[in-house]
Amino acid sequence: DLGVPNLDPLTVEREVASTLATGAADLGGDSIEISSKAVKSSKQGSLIGRVTDGNGAPLEGALVKVTRGGLDDIFAKGELSLQRPEAVSDDQGRFSLGIDPGSIRLSIRVDGFAPYSSSAVIEKGEESDLGDLRLSAGVSLSGRIVDRDGNGIAGAKLIREAETADGFTVLGGPQDVAAESDAGGAFTIHQQGAGPYEFFVTHEEHPSGKLQGETERSGEMASGLEVVLQDGVFVRGTVRSLPEVPMKLTVAANVGSMDNLAFSFAAGPAATRRATVQADGSFELRGLQPSTQYELLLTRGRVGLFGSRGRCSQAVSVVTPAEGLGPAVQLVHSIGATLSFTVTGPDGTPLIPDSFEAGFSFAQDWDEVEKDEATGRCTLSGLWPSSGGEVLTLLLARKGYETWEAQELLVLPDAVMDLGTIVLVERPSVRVTVLDEATGEPVHGASVSMAAPKPKGGSRSMTFSFSSDEDENGSTHSTRYSDETQSGTTDEDGVVSLDATPGASVEIRVEDGVHSPRVVGPLDLPERMTVFEQEVRLAAGGGMRVTVLDPSGAPAKGYAVEFKEEDMGGAASRSKRTGSDGVMALAGLTAGEHRIRLGKRGSQRAITLPSFNMGGSDAKEDDDTWTKVTILPGEVVAVALAAPAIGSLEGSVGELGQALSGAKVKLRKPADGNPLAGIM
Repeated sequence: DLGVPNLDPLTVEREVASTLATGAADLGGDSIEISSKAVKSSKQGSLIGRVTDGNGAPLEGALVKVTRGGLDDIFAKGELSLQRPEAVSDDQGRFSLGIDPGSIRLSIRVDGFAPYSSSAVIEKGEESDLGDLRLSAGVSLSGRIVDRDGNGIAGAKLIREAETADGFTVLGGPQDVAAESDAGGAFTIHQQGAGPYEFFVTHEEHPSGKLQGETERSGEMASGLEVVLQDGVFVRGTVRSLPEVPMKLTVAANVGSMDNLAFSFAAGPAATRRATVQADGSFELRGLQPSTQYELLLTRGRVGLFGSRGRCSQAVSVVTPAEGLGPAVQLVHSIGATLSFTVTGPDGTPLIPDSFEAGFSFAQDWDEVEKDEATGRCTLSGLWPSSGGEVLTLLLARKGYETWEAQELLVLPDAVMDLGTIVLVERPSVRVTVLDEATGEPVHGASVSMAAPKPKGGSRSMTFSFSSDEDENGSTHSTRYSDETQSGTTDEDGVVSLDATPGASVEIRVEDGVHSPRVVGPLDLPERMTVFEQEVRLAAGGGMRVTVLDPSGAPAKGYAVEFKEEDMGGAASRSKRTGSDGVMALAGLTAGEHRIRLGKRGSQRAITLPSFNMGGSDAKEDDDTWTKVTILPGEVVAVALAAPAIGSLEGSVGELGQALSGAKVKLRKPADGNPLAGIM
């Protein structure tokens, strides 16, 4: 008798939520509020875990750091996140960190052990428990950093190369300094795993070098290592036309072109040399490579990952001397080329676009825009074409109007251009009014989206969009399935207007988290139209409260509960994870049949794709894994799911009879003949 309760795989209890129609339902346990906007209990999530050695003994004093720099940050913000929280493990090896939601990279460093790193996804208001994190025994590396005459160089840093993980390099993160040389040039690296190693060696007075080699086994002590740094040369210069308001300016010197300054980190941690501009405009760049061509550029603040935000001058090329001091250099502070124009509607009414996109190699959202609401006058600055001039891509978008695009607009360096008046052409729209079916009252805050109807059967092409633009009214524009999708939120009158194409066939989806979602369509829009009116009435929705219990009957947190809603075209499943109480609550569901099943445990994030047919494939989803649940209007269904017992698999990895550390071991189910297994 293992003391495991006799639980059916699924237990369903029904209760009528009398307060559901008014917008709230007590689902037991942690009550949830059913509203059109999710209640944010916490803006952050938390990350906990325990650091141990290979035998499971706790490691005290381990430094745990979190960095960002993955695709989430790049595409959501256009730059890398600066948030880099850290913690130190206690005498039990435990640590805890509060972190903003999103994808993160975790690194652990402690003397005598190999560096540890892994990725995780932090959910808002949720606790991610990584469990025991076992560190492998490390090696010790020691030696000296010297100049060409054999003299020790103090203050040289040994930096690990940027880590590559999960299919991309961790971009722009803090330097991982493994050691720094002392007054005699000596260094010791205590945090390194057995096997090949490579470190960049940097010093402000010398060009960078490398320390490379290989150790054979854990516990090894490699000594007598030596890195010789060449003598660096230096360049002095001044910045003209400094801005009247003092600001922190930096001169960056890079080997080769500086047109794509933001990507200079790709050549190593010391590929770009920087110097601070003094109050009198002077600067000095040191540690440059002799007889090498550099391009110098003036920057301010943090340079964005894409484009040239933060740039303050044209690039200047200079060849460094064989030794000593190079030629004097002059940089001129500038705001780049500027572009002015006035935007109006067909009747001459001044307009300000909702978004500006500009760029030479590619267009991106442009922030450096001065806007005058009264006149419609707009000025774009910070444009940096190449020395011979470049054709600028410029897009102006405003809700209710056709997107305006510049044609063959050649921009020269530091040019001041006036495009005159740009007249936006009105675009037809679909005006959707959302009402409560029972009361006839307008529904405020409902999410309304409009796209081409989903085809019945057959294959469907897909286009993925990493982000969508949101205007001040909360309206968004994105792309799905290679079809244009318009979306927005209803106002206090229950109304939202969406841009439309005359003659198109569309489908409108409305949901607010309280009522039952509804799809209207397909609708064939008139070939000639200005405003097409469509009313949508929402019926009372239902709810579902799913409790997941482990074999002992205790709440099982962190499990994904997957669910489908067939009436809403939900051939693609969605999932939501159980909280610390083992509960996953849903509201605003369509009355009718739903299917749910227990998914995976943990913080992994997956991409859910819509189901589609592939020619020659007979693969079908196993319906036996889903359980059907019927929901009635105004009803909350309580469902209990039994989580399976969790075991563990332990073993060892070896190579030619020797233990092999750092190997990544993955466990997955067999493909079972599924032709899509290799893709998914």
